[in-house]
Amino acid sequence: MQFLENEAYKAKLPSMLQSKDRPHIIYSWAGGVLKSQIDAGVLEDIAVPISGYKENLAPARGQCFHL
Repeated sequence: MQFLENEAYKAKLPSMLQSKDRPHIIYSWAGGVLKSQIDAGVLEDIAVPISGYKENLAPARGQCFHL
């Protein structure tokens, strides 16, 4: 696991997402940044894989990243 401060992470994330060894889990900013990552095809919809766990999460946890 690699930790980067905010600005370094923002600068490195596009390269990380374009690599063949992209991370399985990332933090992203909701809105335009997240939408552009989805449109580029570098993120995967996890709605189905987490469907069995969703009811154990507070509603706000998932709602903030819906587009």
